Amino acid sequence: MKTLIISVFILLLTACASPQQQAQVAEFNSWLTNRNAQAMAGQVMWSVYYSELWSRVSQQPNNPQKLTIMATAAELIPIARSYEAGQITKEQFHDTRRIIYSRSNQEQQKVQQRQQSINDAQAEQLYRIGNQVMQPRNPTTNCLTTRVGPNTLSTNCN
Repeated sequence: MKTLIISVFILLLTACASPQQQAQVAEFNSWLTNRNAQAMAGQVMWSVYYSELWSRVSQQPNNPQKLTIMATAAELIPIARSYEAGQITKEQFHDTRRIIYSRSNQEQQKVQQRQQSINDAQAEQLYRIGNQVMQPRNPTTNCLTTRVGPNTLSTNCN
């Protein structure tokens, strides 16, 4: 579940990223995969993993989902410390993680829906503007005719 959340984050980051940002995201993705595997295998403490995750996500380019991921990592740090201190069991830790990931996933879906609504509204606005620009115009002419001489008229139109 967590990998899915982070993968969506990475996908959104790379969608509009410069080559330098894409390299940064690729490095982050590699780190995430390796570090998560280490935490699952017990080679890295969960609190260290979540602290590093928070730090690394905070350094990534802005993204609508960035704050949600940072908040999830921040929420999991003290829970991981409780688990590491023996205050909660492994099952309680994993149950709590699952609940937090679920809530985070729901929040990210809401963010994606809001972002899609914004994108749809912007697209509709651009479509309307484009149509207005492309509409043929019926120019209205304002003409002023003045007598310049006994048999001569001068007409100026705008």
